[in-house]
Amino acid sequence: MFKNFDDECIEVFSKAQKRAKNLNLEYLSVIHLFLALFEVQSGIAYETLVYFTLDRQFKKIARNFEKVIDQKAYKTFMPQRFEFSIKTKQIIENAQKNFLSDVEKFEIDQKEKIESSELKRPTVINTGYLLSSILDDKYSVPNTILLLHGLSALALKSKIISLSEASNKKIEKEEEQEDLENKQFNIEENEEDSPIQKYTTNLSNLSYLGKIDPIFGREKEMNALIQVIQKKKKKKKF
Repeated sequence: MFKNFDDECIEVFSKAQKRAKNLNLEYLSVIHLFLALFEVQSGIAYETLVYFTLDRQFKKIARNFEKVIDQKAYKTFMPQRFEFSIKTKQIIENAQKNFLSDVEKFEIDQKEKIESSELKRPTVINTGYLLSSILDDKYSVPNTILLLHGLSALALKSKIISLSEASNKKIEKEEEQEDLENKQFNIEENEEDSPIQKYTTNLSNLSYLGKIDPIFGREKEMNALIQVIQKKKKKKKF
């Protein structure tokens, strides 16, 4: 049931279960899942809630949810073992479906050779998928509470998408930098005694790593250097 979910999502399920048990319940509802997204204090979902300052109103939101639980007399339902409510199962299944849909979309785009700097193959189901799945049910209690706070599901989902894209770019940049550093290390290790390695500096690597200051006021010299390298106006490079 929890296949492909990341560690933050597993922590959300754990905290939701604990909250439900503290209320003498033996099942986990969408309400508990939503509140647990606040308690984890990390991930795409929490960053979205913080962006809309909902974290500051967490206690008030939690009290409103507890009133809903009392009104619906959830405490009268006591199954033999702790389990998820039907709605919660649907939320989890929809999060998994949305994740698989994103993976499929990525693979189709790769086959069609559509390049996008914002496109990265999803590897895990993060808390953003969970929150989006909760927001998809417009009649859910969390959506009703959000409306009372002047927020729409559309606004939150738009923020989830933008945060996910920013997170993907950051991960890609970190992976590229790590690969470059590994390659540089391998070159230094394999060519430790090479004269080129010993007496020269790899400016391309330094530039990529942001260790070279930008050049200003040297356009004429730069153009002359480019012409020399491209051999446009000289028969020999040097």
